[in-house]
Amino acid sequence: AKDGLQRFDWFVAVDDGGFVVPENLLRAVAALNSSHGGHSSQPLYLIDQGDYAPWGYVLNSAAARKLLKALDAPSDLCPAPSHDRTGDLITVYGMIHDCLHYAQGVPVQAWEDDSHVRQALGCLGDGDGDGTVVNLKVRSQPTKVCRHAVLAYMVPNPSWMWEIFNEIYGKNGTAAQHGRV
Repeated sequence: AKDGLQRFDWFVAVDDGGFVVPENLLRAVAALNSSHGGHSSQPLYLIDQGDYAPWGYVLNSAAARKLLKALDAPSDLCPAPSHDRTGDLITVYGMIHDCLHYAQGVPVQAWEDDSHVRQALGCLGDGDGDGTVVNLKVRSQPTKVCRHAVLAYMVPNPSWMWEIFNEIYGKNGTAAQHGRV
């Protein structure tokens, strides 16, 4: 992971039943950066809403550096990774939240709360109705999703990943064919 800090600006940790739409995540990040005055060298810990998300989280390289540094010097809030200490993903995501937010002072930023991000993602409402993240397990109304959703999670079957991919990018893998991303 430390090698990646030099080569990448953003890191995404997502549940294995999640499908990230990279172009839309970049839209969200770009809108968030512009609403905060440009590219941030400050640590950014991003989720869609709330304190932590059941699907995972997004970190910029500054936040990833803080997390790795904290895990190299374990404490109660930032324990060394181990099968004995961690459990399911919600527990792990909660531990990451506590380590970054409480122990390292990195604020949690929910992109659903930022009107610039919602506009960039093609959301119609003010946050009450359409979402940037789709939970396929509980999704009941297809009109409740922003035009450029960032990810879908709780994908019930691996074959759905191909169906989601084909819906977004088309059969030959290009978004331009459908005119949307």
